[in-house]
Amino acid sequence: MADIKTIARPYAKAAFMSAKEHKNYSDWTGCLNSAQIVMKERSGAELLCSPSISDAQKFLLMSELIALIPVEPGSSKKKTTTFENFIKVLIENKKLRLLPEIYAQFEALRLTEQSIIYAQVYSAFEVTKPQEDSIKTALTKRFKQTVELEISIDPSLIGGAVIKAGDLVIDGSIKCRLEKLNQILSH
Repeated sequence: MADIKTIARPYAKAAFMSAKEHKNYSDWTGCLNSAQIVMKERSGAELLCSPSISDAQKFLLMSELIALIPVEPGSSKKKTTTFENFIKVLIENKKLRLLPEIYAQFEALRLTEQSIIYAQVYSAFEVTKPQEDSIKTALTKRFKQTVELEISIDPSLIGGAVIKAGDLVIDGSIKCRLEKLNQILSH
């Protein structure tokens, strides 16, 4: 049996090709993100995948639930006829549960197309704007792409930060340094 990534791939590519053709990446990003949030919610997924409600009811319910989810910064949520047809196809093919994976693959395609790399920064403390700018500048220089950062506070790092961008992991945390020191001392 094919895995979820393989099954979701043609749907993600179709969504991406539509967004590319109509130059409405932010609308697709916003709508797909909202739809995948709905499907990640157990009660929403159970209801929308229930055989006891019709496909038309599922579509109306999905549309209403998508409308309730706030828009992420940098995206919009203008539902196009193409997006609505996309959701109808997922409903008809009983593939709504794939929405989180479809969204992830769509975003990977979008970021690649727009020469954007997504980086996660885990810091022991709040990251200041100059520090954020410095990280962006360094990563932009290294990857020769625009960098989008997501910053999270992780007190378990004790100090410093961990940066993950693509296959690159830079671990400058005190926790990592202490673990390395412990390995050296235990030998």
